[in-house]
Amino acid sequence: MMKNKLFLNNKIEIRKSNIHGYGVFANAYIGEGELLEECHYAKIEQPINGTINAYHYAWPKLKEGTKITIDPDTLQKIHPELKYKIDNNIPFTQRNIVFGFASMYNTSETETSCNVNWYNDLINNIYIFEAVKDIKKDEELCIYYPLVNKK
Repeated sequence: MMKNKLFLNNKIEIRKSNIHGYGVFANAYIGEGELLEECHYAKIEQPINGTINAYHYAWPKLKEGTKITIDPDTLQKIHPELKYKIDNNIPFTQRNIVFGFASMYNTSETETSCNVNWYNDLINNIYIFEAVKDIKKDEELCIYYPLVNKK
């Protein structure tokens, strides 16, 4: 199952960052909970070596406070490997390179200092990024990458 069109908020843009290289910035006020973008991805296989380590995202990650609500038949069609692992209580983590602005968000030092978070939509097979705090115009959008920050 795929959406016809993925969302990209026109209030975000890429600019030179004081944190590192380029980053994602607000060109207008963005309210807490506002959708920033929906992104497709490409699965990467182990071993993951080199710079790519800093840019991959885990799959699946559900929005806090939600649970899988996809029916088993649809899940079997979209993600047979996930259905198998859920049914058999096997941990499942896939590593993906996420398209869109996902690899351009710079890193927050802690999960509480980020202003953007992400989760997966299992039905549409996409990543969703949203503001977790109010973001002022010209503020850089930062995300917490636990895999990168835990050294």
